[in-house]
Amino acid sequence: MTPGGVVFDLDGVLVDSERACYELALRVARDVGEDLPEPTYAQFVGVAPSEFWAWMRDRFALKETSEQLLDIKQRELLKWYRAPVWMPGAISLVTALTGAGVPCAVASSSPRSFIEAALSAGSLEARLGVLVSGDDPDVDHPKPHPAIYLQACRKLRIEPARCVAIEDSLTGTRAAQSAGLRVIVAPNAWTRAESFPSEVERVESLEELTARAPNI
Repeated sequence: MTPGGVVFDLDGVLVDSERACYELALRVARDVGEDLPEPTYAQFVGVAPSEFWAWMRDRFALKETSEQLLDIKQRELLKWYRAPVWMPGAISLVTALTGAGVPCAVASSSPRSFIEAALSAGSLEARLGVLVSGDDPDVDHPKPHPAIYLQACRKLRIEPARCVAIEDSLTGTRAAQSAGLRVIVAPNAWTRAESFPSEVERVESLEELTARAPNI
């Protein structure tokens, strides 16, 4: 069926950013003679960057405050988002949905600067005009709280029950479900081993959805 609206997560759904984020965090750990195994990092996929860097500071006894770490590392990551690696099928799915008249939005825990940089790089600003970010002043809690998704639906002016969320992580799935959206999950290499709720539809990639769009 054709949804009233579709709300996309950004990281791991539209852009393949988790590797870049992990490698940045790994360098921080190795600078102090420590290691950050991939399975440990994977636990934070979908979590707000502020929470992750607060954990990094405490775990590795870093001299910077968590706020300083967040600011420094996000300025470094912004360069990646200006020329991102897109997930297979991401641009074609957004194009197919919006071309069929389905309103689409982005609801991400990442800062707005990341979202805007990525959409500009993919020439998707007009197709994904509704953006809700982790630093949105109207969002008082990060995922898995439903606030980000509820705000996206308000901006779309579409009831959550008529919207579909496309996620890659359990954290994001919980946020979307709590907001009342139907969820389709497209796990990536970092989240494939997670156990998602049985009622959530699971696809191997966004290409599967593009093939049947707009009836997702």
